[in-house]
Amino acid sequence: MAHTPAVHYIFGLFFVEWIEEFSASRAAIAGVGSISTGIMLGAAYIAGSLQARGNPPGRIVAAGAALSTLGLITTSLASGIWQCYIFFGLIVGFGHALTFPPCPLVVSAWFTTKTNVAVGIATSGSGAGTMYLGIAVA
Repeated sequence: MAHTPAVHYIFGLFFVEWIEEFSASRAAIAGVGSISTGIMLGAAYIAGSLQARGNPPGRIVAAGAALSTLGLITTSLASGIWQCYIFFGLIVGFGHALTFPPCPLVVSAWFTTKTNVAVGIATSGSGAGTMYLGIAVA
């Protein structure tokens, strides 16, 4: 869980580098992060509906992790801003839509007592991941 929102929250660290790398406007670069975050939050219902249909949450999370990893790797190979829109905006955003919502449910299935503490600790990883990933990338 630490990885998913952190990539979106530290997008500003990539901002200046991408402006220089792709000779793009600030608006064009900001659009990449906006689309990715919008898809992550807006398509989260897909993960919920997949889980409601009886699909194991671990498989949904694994599929999302594979998709977002593929998106991040291909983004690092992008040679144009349009590729960032596809790889980071769409693929990473959708992969994160599959990983973030089911995680608290996976944790709650493992703990029969003090479930709320376990879920709280697990979801606090998003804040910790943002802090550590920001330091690592900067």
